[in-house]
Amino acid sequence: MSALSSDCPHLESVGEITKEELIQKSHGTCQDCKVRGPNLWACLENRCSYVGCGESHVDHSTIHSQDTKHCLTVNLTTLRVWCYTCSKEVFLDRKLGSHSPLPNDFKIPGNPTLKIPLVTVFDALDIEVEEDELKTRGNETGGLKPTLSTNCSVHKKHKKYRSVISDIFDGTIISSVQCLTCDRVSVTLETFQDLSLPIPGKEDLAKLHSASHQTSLVKAGSCGEAYAPQGWIAFFVEYFKSWFWGPIVTLQDCLAAFFARDELKGKPLFKICLLLRNGVKFCKVQNFPEILCIHLKRFRHELMFSTKIGTHVSFPLEGLDLQPFVAKDSPAQIVTYDLLSVICHHGTASSGHYIAYCRNNLNNLWYEFDDQSVTEVPESTVQNAEAYVLFYRKSNEEARRERQRVSSLLTMMEPSLLQFYISRQWLNKFKTFAEPGPISNNDFLCMHGGVLPHKAGFIEDLIVMLPQNIWDTLYSRFGGGPAVNHLYVCHTCQIEAEKTEKRRKTELEMFIRLNRAFQEEESPSIFYCISMQWFREWEGFVKGKDSDPPGPIDNTKIAVTKCSNVILKQGADSGQISEETWNFLQSIYGGGPEIMLRPPVAPVELDVLQTEEKIELETRSL
Repeated sequence: MSALSSDCPHLESVGEITKEELIQKSHGTCQDCKVRGPNLWACLENRCSYVGCGESHVDHSTIHSQDTKHCLTVNLTTLRVWCYTCSKEVFLDRKLGSHSPLPNDFKIPGNPTLKIPLVTVFDALDIEVEEDELKTRGNETGGLKPTLSTNCSVHKKHKKYRSVISDIFDGTIISSVQCLTCDRVSVTLETFQDLSLPIPGKEDLAKLHSASHQTSLVKAGSCGEAYAPQGWIAFFVEYFKSWFWGPIVTLQDCLAAFFARDELKGKPLFKICLLLRNGVKFCKVQNFPEILCIHLKRFRHELMFSTKIGTHVSFPLEGLDLQPFVAKDSPAQIVTYDLLSVICHHGTASSGHYIAYCRNNLNNLWYEFDDQSVTEVPESTVQNAEAYVLFYRKSNEEARRERQRVSSLLTMMEPSLLQFYISRQWLNKFKTFAEPGPISNNDFLCMHGGVLPHKAGFIEDLIVMLPQNIWDTLYSRFGGGPAVNHLYVCHTCQIEAEKTEKRRKTELEMFIRLNRAFQEEESPSIFYCISMQWFREWEGFVKGKDSDPPGPIDNTKIAVTKCSNVILKQGADSGQISEETWNFLQSIYGGGPEIMLRPPVAPVELDVLQTEEKIELETRSL
């Protein structure tokens, strides 16, 4: 595993390790308590082979980090990396390749035909967002460390790119921790792409449904609202039924158990306070995803074996209401979902078979997908399925009517004096999302309002031309924009692109020339060391893989100071360049510190020196 670009400054300490080694470690045990997985964490510090259990057991991995000051650890099941010092998951940046600048005589193709595509291939959005790394609550196979955190500051702002997956599945949860001693509350915003829900047992159901527990939850602003209308009689009826036919569990019960407040006893709740306190932790949903993925924890992993929870969880095919779990200040308007598909697992914890039930939007019928076999099934079959993963889609009747209205306008083809260009990307959201959001044409426009030079060559794949009446309908309903009536390559961005390309070429050619001269030296008297992390960023820029140049040279991670001298850190990820190459790069980017290595001079044998002196004396006498 290599230390890729990230805003976590501690990746430099990561040693060389392969995925195969991590898989091999995942079959082992905690080195302290000998517990097996799945929630094992491996230390990523260079030359450290420690493997420890996670928060589902004693959490020896955290204790190891505190004792050794080793920052980074990786979950051996999910392969997700956690930094203890930054107190957050380390996300790797996605970098997009750049394109060569266009010739000066390039022209935008005129008059694209009016069409709304049935299937659209999306590019990643070129939207820069703030550095606000978010953590995930976790899942049954080993979640992230549930630690309160503050963001570490940053080597330069990095761009972050949203993908189609993010647009469809991303939601956010507000997680709050309250100290019962000082009443102080700490709030963390967490991102999720699925909710991993526990399946409550008899005792858990009794607590969730009890009137006393309802009251405490409602006062705490948690999830008790889900059961507020239920009385004692209904509760006892369900409770006694469970003794004869097993617990009756609904998806709403699982959600309530997930969002119920947790009691924290003897924990260091806040960074500024190292005292152990009692507190409560509770969470609500701030933003709901377009597609809600719900995972039911059917597999329980004990010390020596794993078991499967076969409890039937009833779930609605339509109208899943998440209103009880919405945060007070949430901007969400649509919190009702309809079932889209279900994944079921048949078998035991050690072996089994997966099938899926999916609804066809064209005819609203359900189908069973079992390997290569596809069969139509009635709703009752889906309703009685032993669900493992459920996919719900936002339900918005108003959005359907809006789409029908636009479709009817398209059939009329009203003559228009002005034509408007709109992003295919946003238009596809309008066709499929319950809440597409404001119109956004930023996927093909630059900040100056022109077409991005590197996207001009395939602009017809990015836009759709609409008549004025349809644009007016969409704009009045969703807002956003900007309105685009004319497509042209931005001259300002074109000049900048040409300057950048010229700079890339100049820096790359100069480096190659200097490095070739350095390689031809038989015995250089001095080497300069450079951080390979910084060098890889610079290489990505000059080769056109990254649109932005790197920041100043940063050798701080490969340098140590001894006796007031800066020397190379042993085992550091560094490269060797000539003095001329160092001066060239440093004159452009600045930074440091300067690290020099002087190769040892080969010792000359004494008899050879005496022979040379004798020859020199004889020559002088002649």
